[in-house]
Amino acid sequence: MGTTVKQVLEMMLPLIPDDLKTDIADDSSLAKHGLVEMGVAIGKNFVFSGEGENEQIDVDLPMAELYLSSYFTYRCYLMRLKDELNQNAVNFSTLTFSIKSLEQRPKSVDDSIYAVNRYLNDEIARVLVASGVVGFVTQFGGSSNVSI
Repeated sequence: MGTTVKQVLEMMLPLIPDDLKTDIADDSSLAKHGLVEMGVAIGKNFVFSGEGENEQIDVDLPMAELYLSSYFTYRCYLMRLKDELNQNAVNFSTLTFSIKSLEQRPKSVDDSIYAVNRYLNDEIARVLVASGVVGFVTQFGGSSNVSI
């Protein structure tokens, strides 16, 4: 069946303030980009099929990877928001006066992006370790290696 782009977007929406949810509730490009970034981070390639709300990838993602892709989608959203706020701050600065609060909002979004990036590194490690070999054990008195 495959994981739909809408599933990723719905998992990311609780991270967004309520007044901003309507702007991105149907924006599948954010979720698609988040899936691509997550796939690159963990070394998987996805094939997309379908259009709009029915767009999906070729595999069913486990919950850990679905969760991770929602945070990559959230990071994409924050970067888009920062660009929009920076553009608005530049437009206001070209007037004869400058509003300081507009200049501070991109900085607070930048702090959020930094926090998400630090969090994602831990989550990527956790997802990759969960599906890989943790280590080897050598049995005393023998030469056989056992994977854990």
